[in-house]
Amino acid sequence: MAQAGPVLTLRAPGPGDEDVARAAQAVLQAEGFDFGFLAPGERWPDYLAGLEGGRLGLDLAPGRVPATFLYADVDGQVVGRASVRHALTDQLLRLGGHIGYAVLPPFRRRGYGTEILRHWDEALPRFRQIVPKEMLSRLAHPLSDEAEAASA
Repeated sequence: MAQAGPVLTLRAPGPGDEDVARAAQAVLQAEGFDFGFLAPGERWPDYLAGLEGGRLGLDLAPGRVPATFLYADVDGQVVGRASVRHALTDQLLRLGGHIGYAVLPPFRRRGYGTEILRHWDEALPRFRQIVPKEMLSRLAHPLSDEAEAASA
C-alpha cells in the first residue's frame, strides 16, 4: 500500500543546511535542548567535518563516543533530527542511551517523532552492518521491551 502524504527521510546534514541548523539550534536551546551540537561561531565546514569524524570515531573529545547524526527531512524541509550512538560509556548506560531525536516545534504532533523511530527500526540491520562491530555495545532495538523499560 502506498504511503499517503509527505515522506520523512533521514539524511546527513550538508553544505546547504547551515541556516536551518542555526535556526533550529536557537529554537531548541530556548527549550533547553541541543539540536545539533553546533557551537556558536563554529564554521560550518568544520562542523560537518566533525560530524563525519564523530561517525567514524575519530578525534573524539573525552567522554564522547562514535555517533551518527542525521536530519529528519520532509519534502526538502528539516523537521527534526536523529542521533545514534554506536557505543555507550558507563555514564551513558545510566543517563543516556543510543538514540536521540527531536522534532522542531512547528512540526510536532504530526507523527514525525514516531516516524524517526520507525526509520531507525527499519535501518537497524543495515546500521549493524556498516558500523564496525567494536563500536557497537549493547545496541538495543528502539521499539523493544528493553528500550521501553529503559525509558520508563
